[in-house]
Amino acid sequence: MTIDINEYLLIPPNWDNGIKYKRIWNTGIQLSINAMEKRSALFTWSRLFLSFSILTMSASETNYMIRKFYKSLHLVWGIPYWPDRIDLTSQAALGQAVLNVEDTTNLNFAVDGKCIIIIDENTYEAGTILSMTTNTITLDANLSDTWVSGTMVYPVLKARLQIKQSADVPLAGHTIFEIDANEVPDVDVTHVPMTTSSFPIKFGLPVFDLLPDWSSGLKLQFHHNFESLKFLGPEFTLSTINESALDLDMQFLQATNAETNEVLAFFDDNKGRWGTFLIPSQMNDIVITEDFVSTDTIFTIEDIDWSTYWDEMTSMGHILQFRFPDGSAVYRTIVGATGTSMTITPAIGENITESALPNLTVSFLYQVRFNMDEIEVLKVTDTISKFNLRFRTVYNDGVDIVTPCTVFGATVCEVDFAIGEEDPSYSGGGYDGISSATGIDNCWYAWETFPKNTGWTGQDFGVDNFKIIVQYSLISFNDTERSYDPKDWTFEASDTGAWGGEEVVLDTQTDQSFTQMEQKDYSISNNTAYRYYRLNVTANNGHGSYLIIPEIEMSECVE
Repeated sequence: MTIDINEYLLIPPNWDNGIKYKRIWNTGIQLSINAMEKRSALFTWSRLFLSFSILTMSASETNYMIRKFYKSLHLVWGIPYWPDRIDLTSQAALGQAVLNVEDTTNLNFAVDGKCIIIIDENTYEAGTILSMTTNTITLDANLSDTWVSGTMVYPVLKARLQIKQSADVPLAGHTIFEIDANEVPDVDVTHVPMTTSSFPIKFGLPVFDLLPDWSSGLKLQFHHNFESLKFLGPEFTLSTINESALDLDMQFLQATNAETNEVLAFFDDNKGRWGTFLIPSQMNDIVITEDFVSTDTIFTIEDIDWSTYWDEMTSMGHILQFRFPDGSAVYRTIVGATGTSMTITPAIGENITESALPNLTVSFLYQVRFNMDEIEVLKVTDTISKFNLRFRTVYNDGVDIVTPCTVFGATVCEVDFAIGEEDPSYSGGGYDGISSATGIDNCWYAWETFPKNTGWTGQDFGVDNFKIIVQYSLISFNDTERSYDPKDWTFEASDTGAWGGEEVVLDTQTDQSFTQMEQKDYSISNNTAYRYYRLNVTANNGHGSYLIIPEIEMSECVE
């Protein structure tokens, strides 16, 4: 149903007080006894809200406002998005429908929405947007007047005003009107995000890595629900959760509309409280006490009692942001920490001298959601924005924090024999078992089974030599016969190498086929270091007596 605008409110705001606008979502949250959340997004797009003041400078302007409020306060209003002004770049003539305008990117113009050409509150023309490009707006009807180059153009919010709108009269003929307007949802408008947020993706989740405005500080609040039981003096506490929830409250200052729209797009991507993402604590959670080089994975630190306090946490304590003195950052996983030693993976990738350590910040990455369904932006000017954001840590949230690798490291296991070889220790000559790696050329044996057509082979990386494998590759046999090739398998990892049910299945493949000497790469979601890995083939492509894999490779992640 098309929603018609009954009145326009066209006196510009008082910029001395700025303009506040909100993007509003609605999230339903059900909380289990162990603090796990089930969240439901109840809106499919965000609703908008504008709040600003109008200072009338004459009796004419004051009377304009009063008569409209008397008659039409309860109706649907058309209110320009005052921060989103653009100008006509050429004359828009009577009878034409296309407006040549300044850049519309990341502004609140929308197909099927309204826009308005305006000189003042009495001289304007509104129209419905049929289509748009970066520098043109096509209306669904021709103009009824001619508008010169440089005339202002605004997107229009269809809104209802609050039941009560106040006005102060400090001087005769001068009145301050406070305006609060909520968007009227219009299903006919094509709701397209203004921009796509480009925050980095790490460990399978987006990272909100924006630096806060430290002039306003950072607020933390801890929550841990528990029952206090008292009986004739003694007191006991009972809690069904293992860790406290942490609320973070930060203020941000953005200098451009593009920067502000990045944040708004991120908020919309997560639908307010609905989505899960990562955020650095912005504090120096781990103090590194000795210099390091780019290949290091072990660091000397101040003791943080990691195994006691952090190892079993689900919302924090396992992944880190290293922010270097030049402002760049990398993200790494903690493999373990004991006393004053911490091990990460992969290698840090940067050299830091002892004198630069005070300017290095190592922060835990928290798994969080927004603790708000409304984001309020204060437009200090037409470009500068301030806003407060609130976050809350979530307990695991059913989301595995994993490393989706984009840059793979050097192959840590590789073999390239034309034909595999049999293992005479296996009954019938086939091969099931582990080979021990001492280097790339002595990694997995090229593998052939006979007379079996299934089996497994694996890799033991050795004592205290744990690898986080995030990709493995298979290369097929150099023959036109394809029935030897593996078809169904699992790729598995183990801490013990017992393969008695303790192993973790990292990847499952079915119905795979190969061409002659074809390499296939399989990326896996894994952020845990294991000593043992194996490929467990449960079916080949039809041969009754042979399974042949000439080459198997495994890779760690660089970034």
